[in-house]
Amino acid sequence: NGRVSPRTFRRYRRITPWLTQLVGTIDLFLMQSEADAARIIELGAPREHVRVVGSLKWDASVGTRPRPDIVQATARQLGLNGTERVIVAGSTHQGEEAAVLDAFTNLRRVDARLRLIIAPRHLERLGDVEALVLERGLTVRRCSQTEPSRSWDVGLVDTFGDLPRYYDLAAAVFVGGSLIPHGGQNPLEPAGLGKPVVFGPSMHNFADIVQQLLASQAARQVAAGGELTTAFKDLLTNSSGAQAMGARARELTERSCGATTRTLDALRPFLEAAPPTA
Repeated sequence: NGRVSPRTFRRYRRITPWLTQLVGTIDLFLMQSEADAARIIELGAPREHVRVVGSLKWDASVGTRPRPDIVQATARQLGLNGTERVIVAGSTHQGEEAAVLDAFTNLRRVDARLRLIIAPRHLERLGDVEALVLERGLTVRRCSQTEPSRSWDVGLVDTFGDLPRYYDLAAAVFVGGSLIPHGGQNPLEPAGLGKPVVFGPSMHNFADIVQQLLASQAARQVAAGGELTTAFKDLLTNSSGAQAMGARARELTERSCGATTRTLDALRPFLEAAPPTA
């Protein structure tokens, strides 16, 4: 599932003569996009050894959908009864939580039912994020607490691997790593769940996916954290529009699946030709 980012491509071009010898020894390149394929060919890969299979992340986003009973149990644990509107900020990095909290605070003034769930990308930052919440006079709870409680404003995801179940509770989702020059985190987990997705300007790690989401009007991109208030407000006050965006995201995800099958089909001749092991 090869990818050559523009930044990596610029670096590799400095050593193209050496790299050409290396890539020439590889029998098959299975690339995520046409752009990735063009870059690896320019770096010396024989054109006949390069195929575009798409991104495995489309398939993975469908495979990680949580079961409805797990989502329902999560809602009960958080004390949610269906009357609340939930914003989920997933895989956030330092510098992003403050912008999300500012937007949430602005919107909370007009809708007391609104809740925010933040999932920091690195759990060792939970204490710092909790402090940001308390500075704004908001109440906070760790999502792993087993005792149901409705007396919280901001929930903090403090476990690994559970983000999809929280995404499934969302009326709107912000994908982190995108307001800072990081390159973005995976937008397909919420998109595959049919959620309206918002992300910032730095999404080059998922450039082809983002291009498809935006072209299908299945996501919204903001230029800076200060635009989050307006973006969330538009999604929360226009439920039909938000649902339509989410539906387009889910449809695009399902339509774009198939990279796994194409990858296995491409590998099959190599596996069938392999000598049996002792």
